[in-house]
Amino acid sequence: MVTTSTRRLGPQLDTRVFILEVPDDHAQLGHALRAQASLELAGGSPDPDPALVAYQGYLQELAPWDVVVPFAGAIAQHLAAQPADTRVVRDFARLLSLVKAVTVLRHPRRERDRAGRWVAVPEDYAEVFHLVGEVYKASNTGAGQKVREVVQAVADHIAAGHVHASQTDIMRALNLSKAAVSRRVSTAKRGGWLVDDETAKGRPAKLRVGEPLPSDCGLPTPAPVSYTHLTLPTLSPV
Repeated sequence: MVTTSTRRLGPQLDTRVFILEVPDDHAQLGHALRAQASLELAGGSPDPDPALVAYQGYLQELAPWDVVVPFAGAIAQHLAAQPADTRVVRDFARLLSLVKAVTVLRHPRRERDRAGRWVAVPEDYAEVFHLVGEVYKASNTGAGQKVREVVQAVADHIAAGHVHASQTDIMRALNLSKAAVSRRVSTAKRGGWLVDDETAKGRPAKLRVGEPLPSDCGLPTPAPVSYTHLTLPTLSPV
């Protein structure tokens, strides 16, 4: 796991990781500062909950776990219908692993098939979707929600009668810091979705919209992921 990076990783490694865009708006900065203050007043990080540690030991005692995702075909069909890079094959395997992990955590409320495998249910996928849905889109297309918001802010500024938009204009429109806007604009420029017509170094950017943003493709929303039209394994009580 790479915790911080100032630029995208190399092409080979970039297709093997999910890119998480850390929140950098004013509200998130406030939360971070208050959390640090709480830790300072409390004398450091609290010890982990003993119940959590005990549960982890319990899960390890029951390993290995064998889980099946009966609706994997529905997810694969959705992803295959979208324009995507070959990395989708790796991402699909990671996605199924995450669904299985949720099933393991919830195994007291899950059933087994005749082969003894724990059977994942759509609610397990829904949990994963809410955790990594946006991360998947950002990693797959390079244009996450933050980049799309910056491009839209430039488009709105120009639609209001201006020839170009500066980073200051974006800062005002989105109520973001200079550093946050700079990072997002840099990503949008690398993707060709924003173009800077200012050629002189050190002068304010003259931004305009470039190439169309890639399709907002991503994981199927939890609602369509169901057992409909799928062959379920025969279940048996645990």
